[in-house]
Amino acid sequence: METLNYYELLEKTKDGKIFSLTYSRADQSLGYDKFRFGVKSYLKGGKPNHDPIKAKNLILFNMTKKQYRTIKFERIISAHINGIDKNIENINKLNKIINR
Repeated sequence: METLNYYELLEKTKDGKIFSLTYSRADQSLGYDKFRFGVKSYLKGGKPNHDPIKAKNLILFNMTKKQYRTIKFERIISAHINGIDKNIENINKLNKIINR
């Protein structure tokens, strides 16, 4: 499987493509859902008080729950983009977190 870093993931998903992510939540459970960048509906105004690119966070729209999510890149295990599974470069680090 191909591995992606943060900037490659942004580049491959920036055009409003729907993709799915498997990630570790803050409570150490696994999450899997469909997401999309660039959704402007459901916004209530305001700007984030941090730079998401500098912090390596992904601000995504959850297509199932119709809500916005901020996911830390370090917590992403795999992505499914354009019908291809891609492992994220930090998978070994996350496996240690999950196996605690």
